Parts: sequence; structure tokens; C-alpha cells
Amino acid sequence: MDMETVLRAVGTSGRFQIVVVLVTQAARVSAIWSLFFITFGIYEPPWHCDNDASSNATSPWTNGSEVITNNSCDVIDSCDVKFQEGSSTLVTEWRLVCDQTWVSTTLATIQMVGVTLGAVIGGQTGDLFGRKLSMYGYTLILSIANIAIIFSPSWEVYAAIVFIIGICISGIFPIAFVYAVEFLGPRGRDVLTALPIWNAAVGSLGVLTFFIRNWKHLHLITGVYSGIVFLSVFWTPESLRWLYAHGKIEEAHAVAKKIGHVNGREVPDFELLNNAEKDTTGEKVVSRKYTYLDLFKNRRIALLVVKVVLIMFTSNLAYLFFALGVKVFSGDFYVNFMLYSLAEIPIVLVVALVMRFLQRRHGCMFLLSVACLSCLLILAIFYTVEDESARGTAITALGLIAKSFIQGFCQISNVLNAELFPTVLRGLTIGLMVTAANIGGVIAPVLIPQNPGFFPITFSILTAALLVSILMVWLLPETKNRPLEDVTVSKSSEKHPS
Repeated sequence: MDMETVLRAVGTSGRFQIVVVLVTQAARVSAIWSLFFITFGIYEPPWHCDNDASSNATSPWTNGSEVITNNSCDVIDSCDVKFQEGSSTLVTEWRLVCDQTWVSTTLATIQMVGVTLGAVIGGQTGDLFGRKLSMYGYTLILSIANIAIIFSPSWEVYAAIVFIIGICISGIFPIAFVYAVEFLGPRGRDVLTALPIWNAAVGSLGVLTFFIRNWKHLHLITGVYSGIVFLSVFWTPESLRWLYAHGKIEEAHAVAKKIGHVNGREVPDFELLNNAEKDTTGEKVVSRKYTYLDLFKNRRIALLVVKVVLIMFTSNLAYLFFALGVKVFSGDFYVNFMLYSLAEIPIVLVVALVMRFLQRRHGCMFLLSVACLSCLLILAIFYTVEDESARGTAITALGLIAKSFIQGFCQISNVLNAELFPTVLRGLTIGLMVTAANIGGVIAPVLIPQNPGFFPITFSILTAALLVSILMVWLLPETKNRPLEDVTVSKSSEKHPS
């Protein structure tokens, strides 16, 4: 008797699963807000020098993304910098302009380094100590850090705390999703994929930023929200699959009893879980600790790991370029930030249709292809449209489409990746994939063009990256409607992609 049968006995789509999905995805929202806050935090509002030294300025406002015509940077040491009212960012807090603009990029990089490290740590802690302890531990630290950071006396202190926030972000991302997946059946996993959690989180942050425009208030809101999410720790149990895979059968029985009670199902007897504790040969499973080295001891698993790591690196490189590079697109920053955030919500309808009518692989390839085509069209428009206003509007619109469809791909690939690996390795593989994605995120800011002349180079790289993603997805096996593996690693031959 396998764990899939045990879960069907207690219910895989009842009230219990609804609550678990809500609390785990609520934790992901706090991580998403923390991740994309930096796009607003390092925004440089227009400013000018308010003293006699710059009284001959020909332009009253300047910022780092425009040509300086009033020579404000030449006299900034004796200058009273006045920022345009209505924006309170990290730049306005510590006057990160002119020769201090490098600090803004450094803060974003430090957070992404933390995010990258957190993916490695999060995957390991999730498998060693359990999904519950890991997710809620990172959520609590994230709450404290977001509140503490508003008291930073300098950008150096802010950098230290935002590094911790970065670790927590990636500690939550892989574990929260896996935590929910392991309580669900195949249909439930489809529904989880179609839920616009990421989309709603990014969209809501865009709206909050548009109206609040204050970095301290946004951090405080995120910290309080994370603290509220943490309170659900007193109800949510450990993953039944994780307990079973680690030989904690008595605890697994208690969780199964709770699931059955909440779902109104008859609780299975202890013998059912004892049978589930044996593998397909009838031998009792011996609990052991797994490390990243175990991902490369089996040739089939190792090849899958290489493919999905390449997919996550290249696709996230493209996605985070559009997410972090909003300021380079034509139009008002706040309007663009809100539009680029809200545009990810409608894509959930496309994802739902793709999940309903297409295989996992085919759906991922379709969404990536649309994004890739958008990048190609941006290149064509850059060279063929002469009107600057029309060209800027078209590129901004196509960038919005590309970002939205890459996000749609990410929603489906999350389930695809979770279904590819057994429970004992799932947290590690998700952690490694998030690490690869975040390395792409560290590189993405470097691709943001500082002047229009670099646009062709940037979008040629993005197009190539998306083509690599499409190829690697094509080489993956299909997983739709396939039961999740738990302890044993199947060595059966893979069906070649068709």
C-alpha cells in the first residue's frame, strides 16, 4: 500500500487541503512582497540642488536615468538635495545619487545573493527538519526582519538585514509549495497550479506601491502580514509524506487521523500506514538523511536535475530582467510598476486552460514560445519603428506580455518540477532549482540597459535564454496524472518526448 492510497483514504481535496493551501500560499505572498520591494526601494525620484551653487541650472529636476543638464552632481558636496515630493525610497533616505548610485545596485545584488544562499539552505533544511519547521521558521524571521529594517540607521545596516530577508525569501519559496503539494492528489496539484498566488501577490504589491510610496510603510506592512501568517503554525501539521519518507510512522498516523477528521473521512487503521512504510519489494524502508550529493548518484535523477537547473536559470534570468528593469521602459515608473504587476493576474486564465487541455511539457513550451516571440518582436521594432513614442509604447507592451507569459510558465513548471522527483529528494531538488533561478536573478540587473544602444544586445541574450528553456522542457518526461514518488527512486526508462 503506497502513500498515494493512504492520502486517498483520508481525502486529497477536502477542507483540510483548502486550509493548508491557503496558509502555505499566504506565506509565499510575504516572500514575494519582500522579493520585489527592492524594485521600488532603489528607485531614484527626480531631484535637484536647492542652493545658489546650482541656481544657473537649466533643468529643475534630474535623476540617474537621464542626462544631467544642471550640473547638480558637480556641486552635490555643497548641495542641499531636494527630491520630488511624494516618494520615500532608499535613495531619498540616504541620498544615493551621483557617486552613490552604486549603492542601490549593490543593495539589490546583496538581496539576490541572500536569496541564492537561502535556496541552498532552504532545500536542505526542508528535507532534514521537515516542511513545517522550515516554512514557519523562515516566515517568523522574515516578519522580524521586515519590521527591524525600518530602524536601519544607515544603508550598511539595511544591507545586512536585507541579506537575511533574501535568505528567508528562498527558504519559504520551495518549501511552501512542496508542503502544499504533498497533501494533494493529481487534480489538486492542477488546481494549486492554476491559483493566481504569485500573480495576486505581485499585483497587490504594485497597487500598494502606487498608493503608499513609502519604503518604511511597505516593510512594516510586510512584517505584520508575515507575523499573522506565522500564527497558523499552531494548527498546521507536518507533511504526511515527509513523515512517512523519514520513518516517523506514529506521527504520520496522527496526521492522517487529523486529515481524515477534518475531511469527514474514516481514519485508516495503523496497519495501512505500516504497509505504506514498505517499498514495492515488501522490504521495510530505512529512514536516512539525504544531501545534495544524492541527486547525482542516480543517472536518471542527475540528468533531470541538469535539465531543470538550466530551465530555471534561463527562464528566471528573463523574468527578473522584466521585473527589475521596469524603470528602463517608456512611461511613468509608478504606472509601469503597477501595470507590470497587475498584468500577471489575467495570465492565470491562460494557465488554467493550458493545464486543462495540454500536457505539462506542451503547456510550458507554448508559454515560453510566446515570451520568446515577444523578445524577437522587440528587436524588430527597435530597428524598424522610427517614431520614438510609438517605439517606446510598443516595447513596453511587448515586455509586459513577455513577463506575464514567463510567469505563467513558472506556475506550471512548479508542479512539473515537483512531480519529477521523489519525496525524499523533492525539497533538495526544488532548493537547487531555486538556487539556479536566483543566480539568473543576480545576473539580470547587469543586463538592464543604461542607454537605448544596449537594447539589441540585451534582448538577443533574453531570446537565446528562452530558446534554451524551450529545448530543455522538450527533453523532460511528461508527469501529468502520474502519482508522486515517495521513497523509492524509479529506474524505469523514460518515455522520449514526442
